Amino acid sequence: KKAIKKFEFKKVADRTRVVHAFALFNRGTSALFIEHVKAGWGCTAVSFTKEIPPGGEGKITIKANTTGYGGKNLFKSIKVYTNDPDHKITKLFILGDVEKFVTIIPARASLNGPAGTKITASVKITPEKKYPFKIISTKAQRGQNITYKLEKKKNSLQNDEYHLVIENLKQEPGRYFDIIYLKTDSSLRPEIKITIAGNIIKKSKKNDEQAYSKKH
Repeated sequence: KKAIKKFEFKKVADRTRVVHAFALFNRGTSALFIEHVKAGWGCTAVSFTKEIPPGGEGKITIKANTTGYGGKNLFKSIKVYTNDPDHKITKLFILGDVEKFVTIIPARASLNGPAGTKITASVKITPEKKYPFKIISTKAQRGQNITYKLEKKKNSLQNDEYHLVIENLKQEPGRYFDIIYLKTDSSLRPEIKITIAGNIIKKSKKNDEQAYSKKH
């Protein structure tokens, strides 16, 4: 009873879902039962053959999520539990290089400061050369506490990049969260999410004194 234990996929972009069917052969004289398949974090056992007759072949289909692995190597292990007394547990592996689709700096926008002052944050979105895309529209999930604008620019290497500038509108102390959705023309990643975290604090007497000194 032998399995093809390793699958190495070709380079893919971040957030691509890799799907692979492992073949499991029963070279014994009795039926082989797959009792359970345990996949690691970010992996899912989509389906598997529960009973494989002697001389037969079964399949275990695994789906791996590459989100968060841009610029890194993905390595996932899967445990297959069977009724084979000599091979109660068989390990399968999915691995491969994951490339960045986009570079976002910072990963999320923070709007922190005293109420009544101007608070802004800027996020730079740079498409990778291998996966060019255009941002064709923007939309805020809530929008009541922020205003924003998106500008397309050229960086020092003359490559396209986008600058998303967000400004706080909330005048009272308190926290809030929002998401700005950037719709792209790429089928690989039709949407990019930018998370916004706001923390507006009470304006102190010291802030008022500093504001007064600037005016006078």
